[in-house]
Amino acid sequence: MTLLKGACEAFLGRRVWLGIKNRISAGDFVFFFPDSELACLDEVRDIIPAFLNEARCEEEAFYIVNASLADKFRDKSKLAVLSGREVKFLLRFYCLCQFHENFLVMSLKLPEGRHACRMTGFKGMTDADVFISFVFHSQTANKKGWAASKGNSQKK
Repeated sequence: MTLLKGACEAFLGRRVWLGIKNRISAGDFVFFFPDSELACLDEVRDIIPAFLNEARCEEEAFYIVNASLADKFRDKSKLAVLSGREVKFLLRFYCLCQFHENFLVMSLKLPEGRHACRMTGFKGMTDADVFISFVFHSQTANKKGWAASKGNSQKK
């Protein structure tokens, strides 16, 4: 990819973000689901309320989802559904700058270069375990012995 093409995509991603940001409250956690499918979607959705409770977040979660996952999020009051192109552009802008304090990308592969999916299978970890342990930083990682070192498993 050329630098100019990447810059254009980031600019378009900024436009996508500006179209969404007015619907997001300052204290909201934004959960961005860029993948067209996610094997552990139900498990990830189930842990979000506990994560928000742990973070003492008083606001609701705001979901930005790929159009292919939209049906699974119809019950959410704060939702933005993006086309595949819009997802690509928003990811490009996300790589350029931090545009919201509480923004979590709910993917093991995206943006490009993220290889969290390689953790799947390590010491019996599932995709859901990877999210729970490394995205949400749940105590599950310590209980199952997945911490990087003894020093990390004794923290908290």
